[in-house]
Amino acid sequence: YGEDERDSDTVRTALVYGHGTGEEGEIFAKIMADTHRYVEYSDQFQDSTGVAGLVGWQRTVATRIAMHVEAGVEHRAYDENYSNDPAYADDITAAIGAASLRWNWEAGSHVDVRAYRSITSSVSSNAAFLTGVDGDLRYRLRDKAALVSGGKVYLLEQSGAATGQVVEKRGTGQARAGVEFFMRGGVGFRLVGTYEISKSRTENDYDRISVLLSIGFAY
Repeated sequence: YGEDERDSDTVRTALVYGHGTGEEGEIFAKIMADTHRYVEYSDQFQDSTGVAGLVGWQRTVATRIAMHVEAGVEHRAYDENYSNDPAYADDITAAIGAASLRWNWEAGSHVDVRAYRSITSSVSSNAAFLTGVDGDLRYRLRDKAALVSGGKVYLLEQSGAATGQVVEKRGTGQARAGVEFFMRGGVGFRLVGTYEISKSRTENDYDRISVLLSIGFAY
């Protein structure tokens, strides 16, 4: 790829209407639109516009448990087929949505679980369909220390393939664990180790281990 080949500008707008169902709940509908423009012209990366409509519901279902659900349809129109190959679709319509649950069982401790499906950008077709589940756990050990862990599993499916080729599908799983510690003076850090394994229908498989140290400052 060229130095600026994937540089792009995006403008988004959204209109949301919500109706409260008591103090702890809401039913909502939203319409979103965007335009995505690449700085440099490329046969591989096409400009596009998109519009999506969703309806949803969110509510505190118990003293420490909150849920959020939304579902709808997104349509994206691309200026041309990927690489100008007519085997790729230049218009894409797909169901999208998300569902999440958060349980704060005590101060400083929580569990988050989320399932989702969306349309995302791709380097080997105009777009890809992303479907997955992820979760996060934070367990407070002391006022300034906590254990953190989580994981995710997702499938990335390309929206098309070249003539005579198989559409690429890549499944990836990830598990992570680490610690958080907050020191005096508004300084904190998080150390997390991650194991990831990924398998593709048409490309290379891989697995890897990574360690990330994050440092934060609050004033």
